[in-house]
Amino acid sequence: MSDSKAEQLLTNVFDTNTTPHPHYLLKYSLHSIGEFKIAYIDKTRKINYVKIHNIGGSWRIGQSPKICENWKRVKTVCKQVLGIGSHVPKKKIL
Repeated sequence: MSDSKAEQLLTNVFDTNTTPHPHYLLKYSLHSIGEFKIAYIDKTRKINYVKIHNIGGSWRIGQSPKICENWKRVKTVCKQVLGIGSHVPKKKIL
């Protein structure tokens, strides 16, 4: 999915909620196996991106030196630190 498509989906979901709140999409890298990019819209309606890197089975969020041991921890850290909110509903993506 292109960045522009992700931004369009995030903006549409944010604008159609009666109480707008942050949402995110997880994008797989087409160039690097094990890399992902989270696109998320914050409370101010700003679109942000952060890369997730797989390093020998562990995960690094952006340029942080902190390593997460599993994917569940990555999601928890992103929700706590970045405030990424909820995943965009699948019915909005299809």
